[in-house]
Parts: sequence; structure tokens; C-alpha cells
Amino acid sequence: MVKPFVMQRGKSAGARSTSTSLASRGTSLITVDEKTKEKIWDSIKMVVVAIPPLAAVIYLSVMMINQVSQALSTTNNLTEYMSQAILLNQLVIALQLERGMTCVYLTRLEIGFEDSTTQNSVMAQVQSYRNQTDGVIDQMQSIWTRLIQDSGNLHNASTFQTVLENHRDSVGATITTVQQNIDFYTPFIQILIYNTGRVFYDSNEGQFWGAFDALRMLQNAREMMGLKRALGGSFFAQGYLAPNIYTFFIESSGAGDRYLQVAKQSDPDVSNFLDQAMNNASALTNIINEMTEQIISNETSNSTEAKSSMAVYWFNNLTIFSNLIISSTNDLINAKLTKILAGDKSSSYTLLYTAIATVTASLVICTPVVAYLTIQTQRMNRKIKEKMDELNAEKMRSERLLFSMLPKSVAKALKLGQVILPKTYNEATVYFSDIKGFTTICSTSTPLEVVTLLNELYTTMDNVLDNYNCYKVETIGDAYMVVSGIPKANGYDHSNEICTMALHMLKEVSMMVVPHRPSEKLKMRIGINSGMAAAGIVGLKMPRYCLFGDTVNTASRMESTGLAMRIQISPNTANHLQQHFKGQFNIQERGALEIKGKGEMHTFWLVKRKGFPYAVDLSDADPYFATNHTAQIVEIENAQENVLY
Repeated sequence: MVKPFVMQRGKSAGARSTSTSLASRGTSLITVDEKTKEKIWDSIKMVVVAIPPLAAVIYLSVMMINQVSQALSTTNNLTEYMSQAILLNQLVIALQLERGMTCVYLTRLEIGFEDSTTQNSVMAQVQSYRNQTDGVIDQMQSIWTRLIQDSGNLHNASTFQTVLENHRDSVGATITTVQQNIDFYTPFIQILIYNTGRVFYDSNEGQFWGAFDALRMLQNAREMMGLKRALGGSFFAQGYLAPNIYTFFIESSGAGDRYLQVAKQSDPDVSNFLDQAMNNASALTNIINEMTEQIISNETSNSTEAKSSMAVYWFNNLTIFSNLIISSTNDLINAKLTKILAGDKSSSYTLLYTAIATVTASLVICTPVVAYLTIQTQRMNRKIKEKMDELNAEKMRSERLLFSMLPKSVAKALKLGQVILPKTYNEATVYFSDIKGFTTICSTSTPLEVVTLLNELYTTMDNVLDNYNCYKVETIGDAYMVVSGIPKANGYDHSNEICTMALHMLKEVSMMVVPHRPSEKLKMRIGINSGMAAAGIVGLKMPRYCLFGDTVNTASRMESTGLAMRIQISPNTANHLQQHFKGQFNIQERGALEIKGKGEMHTFWLVKRKGFPYAVDLSDADPYFATNHTAQIVEIENAQENVLY
């Protein structure tokens, strides 16, 4: 912009010379006109130069005002919803109490009340909780559809009230068991719990997520405690729990404790408050623990007269504990969120006023300053974004590297700072494979050709592996090691997963050729063994997840003593398939082999799996038994091929 400006001033100098010459001729009016034009042109240039940055600053300020307005709207909505969510939480609590006392009533009704006075007393408590529920529903009539999103019986208050009344009328008639009662209330409670946190989780306010998560965990803990309260009340009312109800009680009790632990991990303030609250309620906790132990034993020496009172005593203790621990913690979180929202609201208003002042100042402050600040701000934002993008990219690369070196569950635990100790697994199946003649192929191929071959081979094998519950431990050259049942135990399914995967692997490799020698097919040798193994992380600079134990060594021996395009399995694996997957696999005995470090071992060939479109070809002679091949065939035929199913 400087050069045109100088040229223009040159023009003006020429104009002034002309004006001077004209003035000498008495034409001063022309000189005045030329100077006026010069000033107007200079002013236009300044305006043209100033408008773009000024407009940009104004635009950015207006955008900021818009964003602040949206933030204020979100904050106001969250503030309003918090007060409404308290009502929703009260409805959840009321339904939990009604559910629990109804379970106590049904249990006593099933075995018979001691007298009408006791029955009336328990029913009076049930009715009291029903009235409490009805009162909360009445308070929520006007805001029900705004708080609760459900297409079923919860879509409006009147429908839910009708369904609830129908259930209440059926208690003691068609509703006669604790399980029926729990199955009615629990789905509604779960929907209400979800809707309690829905608005919070729909927001983009990351600063609230820790508190939101703690609140959600506390609500789930209260639900589990409510189930524990209801089922425990049933125990004390009748003196025992049926097996399915007993299992439900154990699961609910453990889940409630776990939810409380997760809530403590979600927010440090919640953790400190819960620890203090638990300490203050230690006497009540001891009573509840003693009664819980009695429930776990599933037997009681209470007299018939004492059963109803003990059921109510248990129910009241759990209710008090829930109020002391969970309700008070909920109040803490609500107070914390209210304080944060109030602070955010104040900050948003401050930012809004600042933005308005900035727009006003932008209209007054000189153009060069506005332009400079705008450019510098954009430049700084650009640098910050670039650094953040670089940081995120580096983080993603690090995570991909970690997940490629270790199992996902182990890698995630390490990311959380957990200590991964070596672990022994009682049930696992280990797979080894390599390519026959790989050393010869390498010696007659270029390094690039070898890399291309391995890349194609590993890509094929990895694609097969993705279809099964298996973990690739490592690859060295053409050797490929896989395990199932480690690091995540899968019961008895490990041998099924590995053997099916091995057949699939052999099927895919049978169709592969050496890329730079299309006429030469790849031939794979596979060995499998099942049993106990240890696993852990080894190394610091380059940590690896490794397997140890005799099971691993034997699997390696199965591979090294096997034949190309065959799958040799150990007696352990054969017995495991026979025991747990009878009729699914076709296995043929190979015979007795001398296994290094193991002595003589009878091994087997895995031939096929029922329903799998591939079978191993065993028509070629076995070189290990070449000297007695005829006898072996006769023996196999006489034994109906020694097939195990």
C-alpha cells in the first residue's frame, strides 16, 4: 500500500505544479479544487484500509456476543433443570421405597402374618410410601413431559398414575411374588434415572462431567441399594431367600458398592465427602454389615413374631443409610453444580458486557491498532491450534503404538496408572505356526521381496484373527504366536476358538503364493496345546506382553514336529475338545512322537470342524512313520481311523 500512496502523492505534486503555473495566470480556483480532491482521495484510502480489519473485529465481537448468549441460555437451562431434577430424583426415591416395602408385604403375605395387627401395620407403611409417590407425581404434573422422554407408560403423568394404581390393586391378587413386584417397578426407575442426567450429558460443558458422572453413579448405587433393601426385607420377613432371589441380592449388594467406588473416582470432592460420611455412619454400617452377613448365610433364627419387625428394622436401616450417604452426597453435588453454574453465569455476563464494550471500542479505536490486534490474535490462535493438533496427533500415535504392543485391556490399565502384575491362567490354548522352507525362500530372495511376502502373509493372518476371540502374542520372522483365554479368560471356549481359527488360517494360506514366485505356494505348519500358562509384561524400553510355561513350550514342540499344511494338537487339546466340544471336531491320532523335553507323546491331527468349509488333507505319508507306514494305515483303519468326536 505504500507504493501507490507515494505515487499518488507524486500526482499531487504534479497537480500542485500545474496549479502554481495556473495561479501565475490567475486561476487559483483550480488549485483549491485539486487540493480538495487530494484530501478526499486520501480519506477514501484510509477508510478502505480501515474497514476490513474493523469489520473483522466487529464481526468477531458479534460472534462472541452470540456465543456468550448461547452459553447464558445453556447455563440458565441447566440451572432451571437442576431444580426440576430434584423432583425427578424424589420420584425415584419414592418409587424405590414403595417397591421395597411392597416386597416386604408380599413376602409376609405369602407365608402368613402373625396377626391382623402386624398385617395392618406393614400395609400402613406401604400406603404411606404410596402416598409419598402420589404427592411427588402431583408436583410434577406441569413439567412431566419436559423432564421425561418416553414413548411408553411414562409419556405423561396421568398414564403412569393409572398404570401404578392398577399394579397396586393387583398386589396380593395377581401380583404375589417379590420378583413380579421388582419387575414392575425397576424398568420405570431405570428410565427415570436416565432422564435425570439426560440434560446434563446433552450439554457440552466439560467442567461438569466429573460431577455428572458421580451423580449418575450415586443414582445407580441408590437403585442397587433399593433392590438390596427390598430383597433383604423379604429375607427377614420369611427367613430365607429362593436361589434366584438370593443371587439377585448378592449381585445388587456388590453392584451398589462398586457404583459408590466409581462415584468416588469421578470427583475428588465426592470422594472426600463419602469417606467422611461413611466414617460418621460407622455404627449404622456395622449393623447393616451384620444383617447382610445373616442374609448371605440365608438362614435366620428369628421367631415368627420377630420376622416382620426385623424386616421393617432392616428396611429402615437401609433407608437411613441411603439418606445419610447418598442423599447427602447428592445434596453436595447439587450445591457444587449450583455454585459452578452461578459462577459461570456471572462470568458469562461479564464476558457479554466486555464483548459489547469491545464492539463499542472497535468503532472508536484507530484502525491500525484494531488491525494489528486482530492479526496478532488470529496468528496466536492459529499457532495454538497447530500445537494442539500436533499434540493430539502425537497422542494418537502413542496410543496406537501401545495398543499394537500390548492387549487393549492391559494397555488401558497402564494408561490409567494401574500396576499390571504377572498372572497365571488355568485355562488357555496356545497356537504356533511357521512357513515351511521360509529360510530357503529368504536366502534366494531380496530383502524387499521378503518384506513384501511377510506383509502379505501377516495381513492375511491378522484378518483371519480378527474373527476370533484370540490375541496375537508376537511374530518373529515367519513364526506366528496366538493365544486364546489370555489376557481375557473365556471359560472353556479357548480350544474351540484356536482350533477353528487354525483351520481358517490354513484355508486362507493354502490359497496364497510367494508374490515374486507365483508358481510356488506357501505351506504352513501349525501346532496347538492347551493348559495352564503365565502372562505378564516384560521390558521397560520396549515392553512386551509375553507368555511363559510348559504349555507354551509344548505348543512350540507341536509346531516344530508337525508337517506342512497340517495342524498338530497335543493330547491336552484333544481331550479338551472331546470333553467340551464333543461332536464338533474331527481329530485323527498321529501316533507316539519323541518330544524334546517331554519324552514320548501321543499327538493328533486336527482334520476339520463341523460346519466349517475346509478339511485338512492327510493323504500324504507321514515321514515320521515312514518305516512303518503300512502298519499305521492298517491300525487306523481297524480303529475306525481313531477319530475322536
